[in-house]
Amino acid sequence: PGLEIPTSITLQPIKPKLISEEIQGTSWGNIVRAGLGSRISPYVEFFHSSGVESSYRFNVHLYHYSSYKNIKNYLPSPYANTLAETDFEKYFDYHILGFKAEYKLNNNRYYGHETSKDTVGFNPKDNQFKQRYQEGDFAINYTSTYRNFDKLHHRIHAETYYLWDLRNVSELFAGLNFDVHKSFAVYNLFNHQQVGLEGKYSYYREQPGVNASKATDQYINGLPYFDAKYGIIAFRAGVNIQWLKSFNQNWLGANHVKLHCYPLLRVKVNVIPQRFSIFGGVRGGLSKHSLKQLAAENPFLYSYNNEYRWQNTKLEFYGGFKGNIAKKLDFDFHASYRTFEDMTFFDYPAIYSNNSSYSDGLNPISYLNAFNVRYTSGNLTSFSAGLTFVNSSSVKIWLLGNYNRYNLDNNYKPVYKPLK
Repeated sequence: PGLEIPTSITLQPIKPKLISEEIQGTSWGNIVRAGLGSRISPYVEFFHSSGVESSYRFNVHLYHYSSYKNIKNYLPSPYANTLAETDFEKYFDYHILGFKAEYKLNNNRYYGHETSKDTVGFNPKDNQFKQRYQEGDFAINYTSTYRNFDKLHHRIHAETYYLWDLRNVSELFAGLNFDVHKSFAVYNLFNHQQVGLEGKYSYYREQPGVNASKATDQYINGLPYFDAKYGIIAFRAGVNIQWLKSFNQNWLGANHVKLHCYPLLRVKVNVIPQRFSIFGGVRGGLSKHSLKQLAAENPFLYSYNNEYRWQNTKLEFYGGFKGNIAKKLDFDFHASYRTFEDMTFFDYPAIYSNNSSYSDGLNPISYLNAFNVRYTSGNLTSFSAGLTFVNSSSVKIWLLGNYNRYNLDNNYKPVYKPLK
């Protein structure tokens, strides 16, 4: 018979820890911010958020920032940026359905060069010095929230917007993109494996001006990929297939159809987990220089009768490392080399008029600080590095640096893009 040994277990009850309100933080359903900066710059912002946990969430965001103080010796230079947006998310057992709508209104003026020199004779109240961009945007998003990798994870996003300005220039966009992926055992060596497919369809229609011909683009992108992880090594490999049909008489002719293929490889090695890692890869692809993108980058764009091309990044090699020391000092370094066609930059006319002939009644001609869009091809070598010191939740110090070297195929010398 077995030997019986009396055993007693004494349980010590766990005492619940009291969390003060200060640690928990305060949740606000409505927030209003307001301020006044230099150069008579009023600022006001409103946030609203409401909902039921695990059921739905509704948000509203209103924003306005403007400046009314003019630059000395220049024409009037006020500007104003206004935004109204709302979004709604409905939560299901394994999916989230979201809607988003927004309206943007941005105003500015072409303020020119020194009034005492280049802009003598201009009427500062002339409406042609004004520029205004308005945009309406609507989007739908449907995303799975499975925790099991064996499920077919998916994300579908549909969006449309319409953008127009004071020069009768407009842009219509409609697009759909998706990502589906699922765990799949291709080779038993790897700890984790999944196959997936990313896809995108984009339609652009631009009206460059009253008497200009419309330009339309249709773009289809398919990217089958394979993700895997073996120990400290993780990578993604795929083939990026892109098809473009463009109707633009000023760029590629009446009808241009072309199929592009680019390699995709991304590798990451966690040399010291959560402390130091290195990464590298190769990629390429097409990207649209849309009116929306260009106007956001440069609100003083001379929008009338411009071309809105696609940049072709033929090939890009990149690599770097990042890490942290004692969880207080983060560091990173990134280097890349790419070759491209139709990179955009901004150039301003070399000749300015100082009399009433600066306008043709429809659009400004070579005046003030209205920038034209230019395109060039070549290659770019880039380096970037950064340090971040975090001593507490309220003390953070950043040190960032970037270096870019451009070699261009033509004689253009764009500002802020140093030549070889």
